[in-house]
Amino acid sequence: MPAAPLLLSAATSLFATTWLLAAAPFSVAVEPSGFTVQSDGKAVTITQVVPGRPADQAKLTPGMRILRIESPERMFARGPIEQLGQTDLHDALIATWDEPLLLFVGNTREDGRYIGLKRDEPRPDEEFPGFPLPPEKRARLSLLQQQRHEARRLRELHRTPREKPGLELRHQSEAWVKGGQLRSVDGGGFTGLWIHPELTLDARCPDRLEKVVLNGPGKGLPRTFQPATDSASTGQDFTFDLPLWSVRDLTRACASGKSSLAVTLRAELSCKDEPVLQQSLPVKLSLKCEQTLQDEDSGGLRLIGLRGAPEEYVTGTKASLTVEASGLDSVVPPVTSVTFVEVDARGKVKKRFATVPVPAGATEVTTELTLDTSTARTVRLSVEARFGDGSTRGSDTREVTIVTPAFVEARRKGYEEGSRRWQALDQRFTQEIPTPCADIATTVAWLRAQPEVESAHGTGHHNYDYRVKGSGITNLVNCHNP
Repeated sequence: MPAAPLLLSAATSLFATTWLLAAAPFSVAVEPSGFTVQSDGKAVTITQVVPGRPADQAKLTPGMRILRIESPERMFARGPIEQLGQTDLHDALIATWDEPLLLFVGNTREDGRYIGLKRDEPRPDEEFPGFPLPPEKRARLSLLQQQRHEARRLRELHRTPREKPGLELRHQSEAWVKGGQLRSVDGGGFTGLWIHPELTLDARCPDRLEKVVLNGPGKGLPRTFQPATDSASTGQDFTFDLPLWSVRDLTRACASGKSSLAVTLRAELSCKDEPVLQQSLPVKLSLKCEQTLQDEDSGGLRLIGLRGAPEEYVTGTKASLTVEASGLDSVVPPVTSVTFVEVDARGKVKKRFATVPVPAGATEVTTELTLDTSTARTVRLSVEARFGDGSTRGSDTREVTIVTPAFVEARRKGYEEGSRRWQALDQRFTQEIPTPCADIATTVAWLRAQPEVESAHGTGHHNYDYRVKGSGITNLVNCHNP
């Protein structure tokens, strides 16, 4: 036989043998998720699901066809799933602790759907055993794992002494006391009993951060801070508040001429594979004694609100309204419950309506209440906030006026009379001052001379305003308008 036909026959035989080997079905058991698949070169089909494992919980069933692996993304598994060999298919179907296995399953791409599976075993202490991994093992990682491996390799390569375990406590707190009363706390908050400075603890580790234990003289200590259980973070900022000084300590310090108060906390930082770092953390509270606040109400709790309710009721009518305590998530320390109350002009509680618990993290709570409209008066509604230490603080107020029918009628008549005055003035104004913007000073002088005008003002050459008696309306004229 000629040489060429012999070579062609041999090549054909080799191709046929290779195709037969590639098409031979094989099975892969995916232990971390509890299922087994079979691939025959044309389709990848689930053949077994272990009860109670992630695959079973995700509703994978034998006979399902896997059309595509969406994640984790791996370089060696970017082609069609049917063309993956036994090792590549096995490794491609392994979820990581940060990347669930996301499968696209179905008979065809048109009727397919996504199913996600998470690993149910604990995260290992070491993400990359034998770090740094050799190239052949790095190639089996997902793209996200490769990025983390490379970031860690670079950290190890360029590690400096500053990357040793470290703790820093950041805070800046000031308390304002005037007339022997605590008025406000900047950089924190206060209850009826305690000052709560807001603190940020910056913890950093060369490798994984495990925990920080804080001790000291304040209530609520010791306290342990930990990152999320599935976190591999090397550092974290923990923001919190602590009751470190009593209100009595504060007022006594101001009375004795002190300008600050200080305590020292003790912290223990635990990093993976590192000795426990022990460190003292001083906390200072600056005192502003007998100094005037820029905003005298800045230390008050602004919580109370009326939802869709009128600000006035007539005596004898039903006065049911919805009140709310909002902005609760910004109060330091957290509020445990609120009581909606009526207070007098000095803020003293006259009546309690309803107490509502405040769930952790809630931003607002509401309740319905009914006012007594038997007599005309001004009702001042407020919120009494209760804290975890049992003390309370009052909030700002919202006023609801209860008026008599006679008052309403007299006001109506007054508005009508004011409207008539306005019309009469407007007629004279148009006749006697046809171009009021030409000389604003003259215009204002004319307005002030009229008996119907309660007040009139001018601002340079730009605008003027005036108010007619009994109208309740101020007319503002902008002389720059075309």
